[in-house]
Amino acid sequence: MELLDGWCRFWYQGQLLPLPAELLHRAEEVEQRVEREKQRANAAEREELLQAKSKKIRNQARRRAIATFIASRASPAAVPAPRQHAANRDVPRAKTHR
Repeated sequence: MELLDGWCRFWYQGQLLPLPAELLHRAEEVEQRVEREKQRANAAEREELLQAKSKKIRNQARRRAIATFIASRASPAAVPAPRQHAANRDVPRAKTHR
């Protein structure tokens, strides 16, 4: 035990024991650090899930594109004809002269 800056302070095994306010401050700092790490881990997990979902969607789109391409090569009738805009359906086409 010793007087330090007008306060009675305790020492244990050669080290000054912290005051209760100092202990509380340290505990709050640790809690804040833990919370930041949790938030960082959650953000990383969300990012990983989004990347996996994006990759899955890209793979599905590729498979559909390949299947459509193969189907168009196998039977041309299987691919639907391009749609005409409604305004162009009733307009007669101009004849080309040769």
